[in-house]
Amino acid sequence: MKKFFIGLTASVLCGLSVSAQSTLGGLYQVITSTSDFAAGDTVILVSYDESKNMYAMGTYDSATGNAFHAINIGTTTADYLPSTITLDAANTSDNAYEYEVSTIPKSSNIYISKANKYVTGDTSSDNDNLTLSTTSCAWTPTVYTSNPAKFPYNAVCLKKGSGKIISYVKNADNFQNEYVGRSEQFMFAYCYKKVGTNTPLRIGSTGYATMYYSDRDVELPSGLTAYTVSVTKEAGNYKLRLNNIGTSVTHGTAVLISGEANTDYYPTIYSATATDANDWAGVEGNMLHGTDSEEEQSDGDGYYFKLADHATKGVGFYWGAEDGAPFSNAAHKAYLFLPEELTLSSLSDIPFSLIEEDGITLVEVTREDNTSQAVAPLYNVAGQRMSSRHEDGLYVTGGRKVMAK
Repeated sequence: MKKFFIGLTASVLCGLSVSAQSTLGGLYQVITSTSDFAAGDTVILVSYDESKNMYAMGTYDSATGNAFHAINIGTTTADYLPSTITLDAANTSDNAYEYEVSTIPKSSNIYISKANKYVTGDTSSDNDNLTLSTTSCAWTPTVYTSNPAKFPYNAVCLKKGSGKIISYVKNADNFQNEYVGRSEQFMFAYCYKKVGTNTPLRIGSTGYATMYYSDRDVELPSGLTAYTVSVTKEAGNYKLRLNNIGTSVTHGTAVLISGEANTDYYPTIYSATATDANDWAGVEGNMLHGTDSEEEQSDGDGYYFKLADHATKGVGFYWGAEDGAPFSNAAHKAYLFLPEELTLSSLSDIPFSLIEEDGITLVEVTREDNTSQAVAPLYNVAGQRMSSRHEDGLYVTGGRKVMAK
């Protein structure tokens, strides 16, 4: 059984592991205005066929010459091109389809490049293949609306010269430059901009991790639950409350995350632009704090705790430095801070543990509406399974003893 409590020593840490991995995909939003491009943006080109199969433009394929081959990324059941799409992987050695907007001259032409090479193509003939070249090649963002029955979407395509558009050629299963007039043979490739990155998060052996981003909203995948934490003092005893906020974590909110032990997950970390557009509500009363980089905390007078797994007492928040002093917190990790006014006296003079003498763990798990929640089968202290909570008291759920009120 897991025991979750506040203690006074630290041992093995568990939590979030963040590293840059170019093989991860993310969340992409269709570009509907030519002004949406900015230098440094990561973009993909996506097309579709009559069966609503969606294709992303891949890189040079040695098996087919210089053509950019199509990568089927699934079927959409609503519009051919939804407003957002999620890709599980990008930029693998075989199927790289993310490109960077490198420059935007005053003429509104853009250059999309990959590994310092630009997407280019000959305009002198039809059906020419796209290539990667060190010679830059300008494309003009345009919204194509001349055939609304066949192309009904207010999205941006890339046009070159007077009549070339990057397109997916159905019968060739690749991307080419095509004349606008050959619409019976190709489908336009629309631009999507990356607005969120799938970032690895490791749930360790304890089943918990912490997370914090000051300026990025985070959407957790299925299997993870985020909690904010508050601590109250009642009759000289301290009680930790875990407030279940679900899977959407607003920027600036430090959280404790539960999931399957020893499992890697991939939350979506939104870009700053997408975070501003999300307009997610913040969380009040949270006593978890965090840092974006590895640094010592500076929240003032009080006590600082890190998430750790004690060899005998179990997972909980423990002092990260002697006497609860500030310590160096890891990047994008959360810690618990208790202000001095909450304790009113030195922790050495009062019992500061959520484990009482009889071993009962006093941890309240609540929802946003502060009603008690059982997130797993519910048992009473005698081990009998309960269909619901009949009265206030102590229950066991998810491997924890929960005090319901």
